[in-house]
Amino acid sequence: MNIRIFAFALSFVVPFVMAQPGGVPPGPPAVEIIGTVDTNVVNTPDVVVANTPLDPVPTMLGGEPFQSTSFFDNWDVESVRAITWDIPFDKMIIVQTVSVSAFVPPGQEVRAEVRSQGVGFGQHPIPLTRQGTFNGLDLYVGTMSLTGFATGDGGVRLSAVRNSTSGDGGRVEFALVGYIVDIHIP
Repeated sequence: MNIRIFAFALSFVVPFVMAQPGGVPPGPPAVEIIGTVDTNVVNTPDVVVANTPLDPVPTMLGGEPFQSTSFFDNWDVESVRAITWDIPFDKMIIVQTVSVSAFVPPGQEVRAEVRSQGVGFGQHPIPLTRQGTFNGLDLYVGTMSLTGFATGDGGVRLSAVRNSTSGDGGRVEFALVGYIVDIHIP
């Protein structure tokens, strides 16, 4: 019973104390934005913008957009199909989206993954979903968003593996989307 009375009384005391002069905690510190010129920030007259055209505010990574698609016409009695995108020297690939589509004989299953062959991210499975049977072949597709950083001479590898080597199956397609950025290698 005493705890309830204390909590009830406290609910009146705390707002009263906070409302008294000096009882309100200080607001957030002033913020200075540096990097643009002649900017009008609506309804915020206290904002000071002090950047110059020689020292602009960075707005993106500054990378070169990269997208590529590669495919195989069929499985050619293999269980694995893979493609590797090379990474130029002094560059980094920032992988944002990968996708895979694969046609296989009915009843076969497929899994897929993306990985960095050099320095960067490890193996990431790409979830695939069976879409149905088309022209006598089962279609599996998957798209995955990620943020993967890869450097080195090993490249970025996308692969699909089916659970059989029987039959040629059909087209296997890979796509990679992201950015290529400059890096400094001493």
